Amino acid sequence: MSDSIQIIQGRTASHSTTRLGLVNVFDRHDVRLDVWSEDKRWLGKLKLNRSDVFPVAGGFLRVQDVGNDGQRDNVSLVEFSAPGIDAPADKSLVLVEGGELVIGEQALRIVALDRDSVSVETWPKLHPRDVVDAVKVHRHDIARDGELKLDTGSLRVVRLQPRAGEMLGFVELVQP
Repeated sequence: MSDSIQIIQGRTASHSTTRLGLVNVFDRHDVRLDVWSEDKRWLGKLKLNRSDVFPVAGGFLRVQDVGNDGQRDNVSLVEFSAPGIDAPADKSLVLVEGGELVIGEQALRIVALDRDSVSVETWPKLHPRDVVDAVKVHRHDIARDGELKLDTGSLRVVRLQPRAGEMLGFVELVQP
């Protein structure tokens, strides 16, 4: 394992080919973290708690600590090995349970996830999901190896990983 990644609110850090930015911390444990590719082709908006494990850049990171230096919130992330769970490929897009993934002009989030299928909502990215008109929100039920059609093309579901302990559930997607 390598040293921890320290991120101060309003600043960014790098991990492999991915950038991470701490957006906010609520009640000293509820973390909002943005994750994006260096080429900016996607943006993940994660909602995390202390000890949560999530996939990023072909590996896993764990929220080790959440703090405040008196002026700004900060978070400490460490690499994590998940026995029996392979990390998604570095070039895959990953939709993490409880978070959002923004691709092009659309945002996506998991509604339900099990080993055989996932239900995903999509909507225009300009507004938070909760304020978007119901007619602009589309639900997609997709099996493993199924395709999700977006405005920018389609994505194939290559893996469905339900939550396992501290490991957040996720869907691994690739462009066909």
